[in-house]
Amino acid sequence: GYATFRIAETTRMILFMGGAILFFGFFPVTPIQIVLLALLNDIAIMTISVDNVPTPHRPVRWDMTRVLTMAGYVGIGGVLFTVLLLWLTRTYLDVSFAMLQTMMFLKLLVAGHFTIFLTRNLGYFWEKPYPHWALVAALEGTQILGTLAAVYGFLIEPIGWPLALMVWAYALVEMTILGITKVWMMKL
Repeated sequence: GYATFRIAETTRMILFMGGAILFFGFFPVTPIQIVLLALLNDIAIMTISVDNVPTPHRPVRWDMTRVLTMAGYVGIGGVLFTVLLLWLTRTYLDVSFAMLQTMMFLKLLVAGHFTIFLTRNLGYFWEKPYPHWALVAALEGTQILGTLAAVYGFLIEPIGWPLALMVWAYALVEMTILGITKVWMMKL
């Protein structure tokens, strides 16, 4: 559930940012982008209490092996997809360093919010129970706000619609691949 999400998202952020600093020698996002990520994540996360996942009637004993396996898989998978996007962007796109940072900001935001859909249940993200409308509205609303900030340059370097839509498409492909393979992996 949501503990899995928090562990996966923390893994994604720390490993990607730390790895980029250590191995590539640069900061993949600016300090203001980190603040925006935290703010937009926190706004969306406040709605998880109204989600439609089943609630047990007795106290739950966590299966930490399952929680850590799913969180590790989704978290490390997210890091690998983000590093791949970073490499593809640096290799094939002619963008400034500031634009690259904005693209990484948007990727971390959009894919990070999609991680909630991957970890909220054990099945495929498109299966029941469907997320509560308030959770979807908060997640998509903050993703749209972050996208508008990235496109038009609110406090960060603007990247325009083509690059923003490319990042969204990439994050949707990532969510689909991780969502399908997560279920297969959990069956093992």
